[in-house]
Parts: sequence; C-alpha cells; structure tokens
Amino acid sequence: METEIDYEYLKKLIAEYGVIKDKVSFLDVTDSDFEISYIARKDDIRISILNGLHAVYERKKYKLNEKPSIRKGSKKYLKFYKKDNRLVRIDSYSNGRIDVIFIAHYEDDKVMLYPFSESGGFYPTYAYVTKYENCSVAEEYSVVDSQIVYEKYLYDESDKVGYMSVNYVPSGKYPVLSKEYGTIILQPEMDYRVDDYTWWRQNAAIRM
Repeated sequence: METEIDYEYLKKLIAEYGVIKDKVSFLDVTDSDFEISYIARKDDIRISILNGLHAVYERKKYKLNEKPSIRKGSKKYLKFYKKDNRLVRIDSYSNGRIDVIFIAHYEDDKVMLYPFSESGGFYPTYAYVTKYENCSVAEEYSVVDSQIVYEKYLYDESDKVGYMSVNYVPSGKYPVLSKEYGTIILQPEMDYRVDDYTWWRQNAAIRM
C-alpha cells in the first residue's frame, strides 16, 4: 500500500481537532445508567482504545480482550461506558487511579474521543479519532494541536488489508517523524507484515 500522503489533509485534521474541542463538554456518569466493560492496557494506550485492524492485531498479540469485569487488583486498564451499545465515555486507570477521561463526540462518520481530567477540565494529551466507511475503519488518528499520528486502511476483496501510518509534526524541524506501510493478513490467522518503515534518523529530510 505505497500511497502518496496528503499532508495538507493532515493539517486540516489537526485544525479540525481544535475547532471540535470547543464543542465537547465533560460528562459525569453513574455506573447504573450505563453498560460497563473493561480492557487491560499497555503503556501505549492506543492499542486498547483504537478500533482499526492494526490495533485489533496488537490486542490479539497481547491477549487484551474487552470484558464485563476486571481482575481484582488491576492497576492499568480502561473502563468503558456505553448506552445502547454506543460509546459515551472511557476512564483510563493508571496505578489504580483515573489519570485521564475520554468523552465521546460523534460527528458525521467519525467517533472522536477528547481527553479530560477527573475534575472536568481539558487534559493536555492526544484525542483519538476513528472514521468509518461502509462499517469498517477507514482512517484512525491520534492528534493534538501540533502533531498527528495518522493511520489509513485500504480494503479489497482478498484476505489482506493495506495499512499506512505516518507521524507528522507540521512545524517540526523534521516534520515527518516516521512512515510505515504494511499488510494485515486476515486468514487463516490474523497477522501483520511491515512492508516498509522509515524514521527521521534514517532520512533526516523525508521528502514530502
């Protein structure tokens, strides 16, 4: 899946993050009002929070499964609040305490998770966005004011899905921190193959 990357589009997504951030409000919740589930998390929270096939593969590799309960004594996990199977909020626990809360915001074909502190103020970390097309994840990205980690999927009729990821900081000395192209193999067993990977130390001026 060696496709051209539209960096102007990535800049628009970063700008959109700032506009929509002002639309999202903190939401207090009570467990009894929602469907509750849990998933253990790694240091890289994206593995447990994203929905694209690459994240699904990573969860499978680390045996991370969403469950109706969490093992007693667990210190690092996500707690999902859903209403009619629709995600409303995610509480992220680290060392047994909430460190960040994500509030779900729905706009067109996107599900956006914006970060808040437990007190209700905006939390300075990544928001996570999933864009769907035909009920499948087409794009997924982590974004802040100055950076985006963008992933794209290319589906065909086979048992393979093309994958592309780019870590982009428009104002950085080296704007493209890394690029990766790979193939997700669905059958007979889910697997992932890296086809090409480049990071800024290998090529300090990745041409755009």
